[in-house]
Amino acid sequence: MGQPEAADFAVDAPRGPRKNAPRMAMELGRVPREVRRAVTLSAMWGALLSSRALPPRAALALGAALGAAAGAVPPLRMRLSRNLLLGLGKGSVPRGAATSYFRNLGRWFGWSMATYHRGFLKSTLPERMSFHASIANMDEAAARGRGVILASPHQFCHEIGAGYINTRHPVVAVVREGKSRAREAMKRRWYEATGMGIVQRPRRASIMADTFACLRVLKSGRLLAITPDVIVKPESGAPAEMFGRTVSLSPGLVVLAMKARAPLVTCYFRWEEDGRLELRFTEPVEFRAEGDRDRTIAEGLQAWCRQCEEYFRTSPGNWMFWLDKRWTRALRTLPPKDAPA
Repeated sequence: MGQPEAADFAVDAPRGPRKNAPRMAMELGRVPREVRRAVTLSAMWGALLSSRALPPRAALALGAALGAAAGAVPPLRMRLSRNLLLGLGKGSVPRGAATSYFRNLGRWFGWSMATYHRGFLKSTLPERMSFHASIANMDEAAARGRGVILASPHQFCHEIGAGYINTRHPVVAVVREGKSRAREAMKRRWYEATGMGIVQRPRRASIMADTFACLRVLKSGRLLAITPDVIVKPESGAPAEMFGRTVSLSPGLVVLAMKARAPLVTCYFRWEEDGRLELRFTEPVEFRAEGDRDRTIAEGLQAWCRQCEEYFRTSPGNWMFWLDKRWTRALRTLPPKDAPA
């Protein structure tokens, strides 16, 4: 359940001159990816250093200001609006979806800074979070004693949500290794602050080694937190459809459930108007290892994607990946008939 790569929210270059499009969009798009990553990482460090002495309430206020500032950047807002339209279709983008997105982005900034510096339990965030009555689904799944696969798409503050679940059931997050040592140090500090355990996925580790590490977590009876909505290379994933596009996603959520006989539970968020966060849980799902394994994997992954799409069609402002570069490329490939040209 690692954080998105630093360049995931970098600005694309426009495909051609657009009426009234700011020159900044074209200039940013020409910057090499390595430079964008370095600039973004420096900005992240700068935000963390500048907020180090702030009390939690001030960190939340700073995050809200940063989110509002991001929403005022024309290239970001144009990219978000276009992707929402491409993904949801004409007439299906809820009013205020873009505003909601940047408001939640600001919450992510502020909540992350408060957690990073104070630790989750001292950040005051637990006071702003609650479990829906559907937490009974998670309790029942954990009581089976075979571990639980806690699946979540990249919702704003999904890692902090997992930290809140960790106060009730022990959670271990799957974390992908990055290229930057500085970012890795930041990531380690971050997960220590949330209170969760981690399973590190080395960049060159074998699938077998990854699988064994995850199975050990499940066999210990703990919750294994994963985020299956990351687009991967075709040779590393399985095809699935979301928002009318066929993408390649890791089928690990189903494979692990089959191997460990562990139930799968998905967590979705509901943001209240006052900024409180409510966590909701689906009923546990189990996948049998007998029979046609390939079909079970394909159908299980597709069912999860279909469920996510239904959720994000009603709450699009909660999905971080509307500005993810890989999802942006997918959304702009083979648009459905009702999407803009």
